[in-house]
Amino acid sequence: MMTPRAADHPLGAAGDGELLHTAVDGEPFVDRVETAVYTVPTYTPEGDGTLAWDSTTMIVVQVSGGATGLGYTYGAAAAAQVVER
Repeated sequence: MMTPRAADHPLGAAGDGELLHTAVDGEPFVDRVETAVYTVPTYTPEGDGTLAWDSTTMIVVQVSGGATGLGYTYGAAAAAQVVER
């Protein structure tokens, strides 16, 4: 079984073939973006020889516009502010 790829679907189409709302310029319509920042402590201090840390920060983003997508990354909390703009 092959994993579907974004290139296999026309612009603005959901995975089941149902068309999503699109803006005037043809780009997918996004009506809501929600971000959350979580700081997760590590069990013990960690380091790579140059830095040491005792927690990991995760940024979670949920985007909605006819369908909902969820994504996450690890990085500085300031990344959430970039997404919100």
